[in-house]
Amino acid sequence: MTYDTLIFDFDGVLLNSYGAFLDAYKNISLELFSKELDVDWFREIDTTNYHNTFAEMGIKDSQKKRATEIIRKYYSKEILKIEIPDDVINIINTLAEYFPKVGICSTNLKSTIKPKVDPHDSLFKIIIGHEDIKEVDHEGKLRIKPDPYPLNLAMQELNSSPDRTIYLGDSVNDLLAARNAGCYIGLCLWFPWETEKSLRALKPDGFFSDPEELLQLIELSK
Repeated sequence: MTYDTLIFDFDGVLLNSYGAFLDAYKNISLELFSKELDVDWFREIDTTNYHNTFAEMGIKDSQKKRATEIIRKYYSKEILKIEIPDDVINIINTLAEYFPKVGICSTNLKSTIKPKVDPHDSLFKIIIGHEDIKEVDHEGKLRIKPDPYPLNLAMQELNSSPDRTIYLGDSVNDLLAARNAGCYIGLCLWFPWETEKSLRALKPDGFFSDPEELLQLIELSK
C-alpha cells in the first residue's frame, strides 16, 4: 500500500496544549466545586469534548454556561503562549517531500488552530476544525470524532481516500475515527492527553514516542 496523504490532529500532536486545557479545568473545579482538581483522575476520564468532560465532573446544566466561560478565559489565555515546536515542523517539512497532501483535522476551533499554523501556511493544505462539522448523527449530536465524518471531510478536501491516508493522533477517539474511516492510524506520545498505557493498549498501526520516529512513515510512501 502506497500512501500520499498525512493528516495531523492538533492538540497533543502539533501543539503541547494539555497544560492550558488542564489549567481551565482546575479553575472550574475551584470555582464550581471549591476543591482542587484530582489530576490523576482527570487523566483517566473521557475528556474528548466539553459535553463528556462536564458529565464526568458532575457539572450541572445550570453550571455549564459558567464552566464554558472559564474554559474560554483560561484556555484562550494560555494557548497564546504556546507555539508548534520547531522540531515538529522540521519533521513535517521532511515528510512533505514524500507526502504531497498534508492537512489538519481536529475537534478544536479552526480559529484557535489557524494562528498557530499561519507561519507554516504552505505546509498544511487544509484545516478541518470544529466550525466545519455541520452534520449531526441520529441522536442530534455533532459528528465529531470518533465519528469518521471530520476525517472524511479532510480527505475529500485533499482529494484523497482512506487507503492512501495516514492519520496521526494521540487519543482513543483519534484511533476510532481513523478506523471508522478506514485510514492508517498512528498514535503519538510526545504531548499525550491520555496515558501511555491506555494508548499502547489500543494497538494502533503505528506508535511514535518522538517526532523523529515519524520519519519511519516515509517507507509507506514508496
